Amino acid sequence: MNYIFKSKEFNLRWLKPNDAKNIYEKIQDEQIFKYITSIPQPYTLQNAKDFIKKSLEKLEKKEGYEFVIEIDNELQGVIGLAIKKEHNKAELGYWISKDMRGKGIVTSAVKQIIKYGFNKLKLKRIYARFLDNNTSSERVMQKVGMTKEGVMKKASLHQGKYHDKTMYAIIN
Repeated sequence: MNYIFKSKEFNLRWLKPNDAKNIYEKIQDEQIFKYITSIPQPYTLQNAKDFIKKSLEKLEKKEGYEFVIEIDNELQGVIGLAIKKEHNKAELGYWISKDMRGKGIVTSAVKQIIKYGFNKLKLKRIYARFLDNNTSSERVMQKVGMTKEGVMKKASLHQGKYHDKTMYAIIN
């Protein structure tokens, strides 16, 4: 297994085509749909297969790096960096299954992804944007040392309502 990080609490590894079923099953969660605008609803097994295919294509082109958050040899979430080559920066994104929330795993995984982005990919900037009602993501950003850069007013139409988006970033 191609791991980029291993610890007692979780591992980070590359996505594989046979992860589709597990992604599909874990993502069937109202909290994920509530906060992530890029995930189609309803989410199908084909959506998961397409996501993996696109992720592997982006990896080949060095435009994106998606990793499985694995706990006890089971997929529990996904975390990644979408690369903006022309500016040497990346946008951070992630989700984790309902059973694993509130355990510090996302905070630890984000710390590892930031290290990966700065040390391996030589990025200058990593940023994250999230909906105004996602206080859990804001706490994660603060815990990993990211700085709040601002709020984009009514920047996202999600589930029939306009939301502000908050931006955090960290500079290498």
